Amino acid sequence: KNKIDLNKLAEYEIRIYNIQNILLYQTKTKNQSTNINTSKFISGIYYVHVLYEGKEYAEQLLVNH
Repeated sequence: KNKIDLNKLAEYEIRIYNIQNILLYQTKTKNQSTNINTSKFISGIYYVHVLYEGKEYAEQLLVNH
């Protein structure tokens, strides 16, 4: 039998920075999809960084309330 160690499965680390490059939000998840509540962010441009298996991906996020 092969055992799968769930603690060793890859995690996604999500970080959201504002335009001044200040970290506002950070979380870790094993899900490929997640919801983030941005209601407390002021309207503007943010940068979402996702770290996965040693690689970093960045996207721009526009929050408009």
